[in-house]
Amino acid sequence: MKTYLEPKKFDVPEPVATVACGMNFTAAVGAETGTVYTFGNGGSALGHGDKKFYPQPKAVEGLDGVGKVEAIRCGHRHMFALVK
Repeated sequence: MKTYLEPKKFDVPEPVATVACGMNFTAAVGAETGTVYTFGNGGSALGHGDKKFYPQPKAVEGLDGVGKVEAIRCGHRHMFALVK
């Protein structure tokens, strides 16, 4: 696991509507598409089906087709999405 002690810029493929943070991970919702992007420690709740560390935001493909995500909330090792 990597820790950043200073602010770091992350590249997300679209403007971000909202961000939420868990214990060792971050999730963001794209303003245009409602796509959820997660990054950080995969031992938490990234939703990519593995436990890898993702240093940059990656779309959560498992949410494709469920509708536009309007909000996300993160806990210690979990995340939930509000879908319209």
